[in-house]
Amino acid sequence: MMFPVRHRFWLILALSVCLFVVYSAVGERGFVRLSRMMNERDDLRAKVLALEESNVKLTRQVSLLRDDPVTIENLARTELGLVRDGETVYILPERARENPE
Repeated sequence: MMFPVRHRFWLILALSVCLFVVYSAVGERGFVRLSRMMNERDDLRAKVLALEESNVKLTRQVSLLRDDPVTIENLARTELGLVRDGETVYILPERARENPE
């Protein structure tokens, strides 16, 4: 069964258009890949924003640790267990937890 020339032309044209559409959707530079890349870009932007916020917080913390005497004292007391001259430290034994049995 042979198609007339006119029908063959339209058939070839329709197949070509279908192949082009499929290649555009899933090809190397297709819409699917473009969508994935856009999602990845958005994820990376969110990570960058979170890191920038973290950097701002850490910069503030560094500034306080360098310049704020109250922050320095609190850190020395809590982390290093230091006390001021003339202070007396009382270390109390922890109570043994009562056995609920």
